[in-house]
Amino acid sequence: MSAADLERRIELLPNRIGLDHVFELREATGKRVGNKERQLLEGLLQDHYRRFTVDGLFALEVLVGKAAPSLIKTVWKIVDRNRTNVAEQSAMAFISGKHGFLVVDDETSVLWAVSAPRGNVPPVKTALRKDDGKLKGLEGVVIDHESRQVLTVSENRCTVHVLSLDTSQDAPKLGKPKLLGTLPKPSKANKGWEGLAILPGSASPDKKPRLVTVQEGKPALLVICDRHPKKAGGKFEVEAKVPLPPRSRRSCPISRILRSIRRPAI
Repeated sequence: MSAADLERRIELLPNRIGLDHVFELREATGKRVGNKERQLLEGLLQDHYRRFTVDGLFALEVLVGKAAPSLIKTVWKIVDRNRTNVAEQSAMAFISGKHGFLVVDDETSVLWAVSAPRGNVPPVKTALRKDDGKLKGLEGVVIDHESRQVLTVSENRCTVHVLSLDTSQDAPKLGKPKLLGTLPKPSKANKGWEGLAILPGSASPDKKPRLVTVQEGKPALLVICDRHPKKAGGKFEVEAKVPLPPRSRRSCPISRILRSIRRPAI
C-alpha cells in the first residue's frame, strides 16, 4: 500500500477507533511497513490516541512499536458491581466492548464468555469449550490481540496453552488448545503459578514481547519469560525473577484488585 492510500484510510476512520479498524490498517500495510507509512501511523498514535478503544489503542501501540502519550491522570473508582456466576473463577481478560470478558476457573477446562454489563441487563455467561480435561488448574488467562490468541497458565501442571480467538462474529470462538510451553516447577514454598500477562515489544527495551507471571508463596515472585520457548512445546526460559516485598503486597492497590479477581464478579 502507498502512503497516500494509507493516509486516505486514516482520514476515513470513525471518531471511535476500535480493534477491528487497527487490524484493517495492519492488513492494508502488509508485512513490511515503509518509513512514510510508519510516520502516518505514529502520527495517528500521537495525535489521536484519545479516539481509540482500549484494545484498539493497544493494537496500534504494538503495530507502531511505541507507547501512546499519557497526558491525562487516571482516576479509578467503582461505579457498579456485577456477578459473572462462574464458580471457582480464577482469572479474566477483556475481549472487547462487543464480546465482553473471557473467564476461566481452576476446577474445569471450560472457558467462558461473559457479556459486558448493559444498563440493567445482567451479564450472561456462555461456555466456549467443553470440560474435556485438557486444561486443568487454570489460574491465569491473557488475550494477545496482535496474534488473536488466548494464552492460559495451569497452576499445578506448569503449562501454558494457546488457543486461536475469532471475534469476527457476534459470539467469540476459540480454537483447540495447543501446548505453547512449560514453566519451571516452583518450589514448595512458592506453591504454583498465578496470573498471566504479556509485556508487548513496544514496552520492552529490546522490542521483544515477554510473558509475565507470578509465583505465589514465600517469597512471591514476578517472573518474566520469553514469549515463546526456543522449541515448540518446550520449556520457557526465565529471564528475570523479581521478589515482591510483603509490604507492597499488602498495601499496593493493584494487589487488592488482583485478589478481588478471584471472586466471581466484575
